[in-house]
Amino acid sequence: MADNTDDYGRDNSCPCCLSATGGTGLGLAIVKHSLYHHQAQLEITSTLGVGSRFAPRFPASRIAGF
Repeated sequence: MADNTDDYGRDNSCPCCLSATGGTGLGLAIVKHSLYHHQAQLEITSTLGVGSRFAPRFPASRIAGF
């Protein structure tokens, strides 16, 4: 899967990917930036016609109490 978290990473060339509600396409870029500063990763899985799952993964050393 391509890096869907690039800044302004929306694929406007594909009509099926355009959002009917609009938006700037900045959401995942903001998440990626925030996770980077916490030394975390974003796991993305997607199934066509079903949906997508976005799971942040934080190292145990960055979680309070560990």
